[in-house]
Amino acid sequence: MLARLQNIYAMELSLLQSLIRIPSIFPNETALAQWLYDYLRDAGWNARKQSVGEHRFNVLAEKGNASRAVMLYGHLDTVPVYGEWDTPPFELTERGDQLFGLGATDMKGGIFVILEAIKSLPERLDKTIKLAFCVDEENDSLGAYALSRDPFLQNVALVLVPEICDAFPRKAGAISVGLGRRGRVGISLAVPGISAHGANPERGVNAIHEAYKVIAALDAMPLISHEKLGQSTQFIQEIHARSGSLSLPDLCEVYLSRLLVLPETPDDALRDVQEHLDRLYAQGILTPQRGKRVLATLAERETPYYHPYITDKRLPIIQRLLQRVQAFGEVCVGYGRSVADENIFGGINQIPTITLGPQGGNEHTANEWVSKQSLEERIAIYRDLIKHLELE
Repeated sequence: MLARLQNIYAMELSLLQSLIRIPSIFPNETALAQWLYDYLRDAGWNARKQSVGEHRFNVLAEKGNASRAVMLYGHLDTVPVYGEWDTPPFELTERGDQLFGLGATDMKGGIFVILEAIKSLPERLDKTIKLAFCVDEENDSLGAYALSRDPFLQNVALVLVPEICDAFPRKAGAISVGLGRRGRVGISLAVPGISAHGANPERGVNAIHEAYKVIAALDAMPLISHEKLGQSTQFIQEIHARSGSLSLPDLCEVYLSRLLVLPETPDDALRDVQEHLDRLYAQGILTPQRGKRVLATLAERETPYYHPYITDKRLPIIQRLLQRVQAFGEVCVGYGRSVADENIFGGINQIPTITLGPQGGNEHTANEWVSKQSLEERIAIYRDLIKHLELE
């Protein structure tokens, strides 16, 4: 028995090693995308490339011709190499149950789960199986937004994503199933000041000092909460100000990141922030500078911001999925605190979307790892869902 498991691990880990060895730090996912495209074509899948700007593409593939489909989804890109690693980030390093490498848990481990799960497809399928591997999740989700507008999704009844699951509540030892995520918006704040010579700062108003007041006011701003998604939160992500000479800066730009809960939308959050600032002016806490007030706008980006979403646990297809997953262990249903491409499929396309990924740690920092045992467990779950989950 031990020898058999060791052989399985050796076979599986060679595939994961291949994924880890191909750098795919956004926006440079092309080598990995091409590798996956070739791999799937060689395995008999009907695969195509979906262009996402110059030299970038998603990989879409399918098998079967049933009227309803389940889509397995993964993102191709990783973050850069952050911090000081104890192991080579582009080599899979095994230490006990932990497998180290850049993207091991976010989310090349999840791609690996998909590739292993589809190896044992039956010859006759009662559903169409679709695969989508997209670029740019760690940035602005250009790949997922391109997919959201493609007819490829028209007959998809369920999206399964073996992504890291930061869902709450959590329970030690339980299988975490994510049924939703908070949304996100970026808000730019232009904080005015009055320029003056640095030798006589009392003659002006330093925009940076004014920004301190705005930041303190935003920290104290009341935010709404949701029974499943938790508290809406916000934080200052960037501050920028400068003057071209020995002068007080007359403008400080502040970037506010806000994580949204239902029923908030990005436009709601923008209006909420602007109204809060207006109240501070009315109370005299903030003062206009030569008639200018703080201006809040949605920060520019290439794609729309993420809306929060929840997949209804009462849907028959979700009830059937949870019953099948429960055969593998105790299940803990939760809701993600961060955003991911699932927000697009669940929020924009309104497709039931589930996050069910392997366990790991240190994503977005040094020594990222994924649990070898959890990979094996998730592969078994995905194989079962592909073969036995009824979509209708």
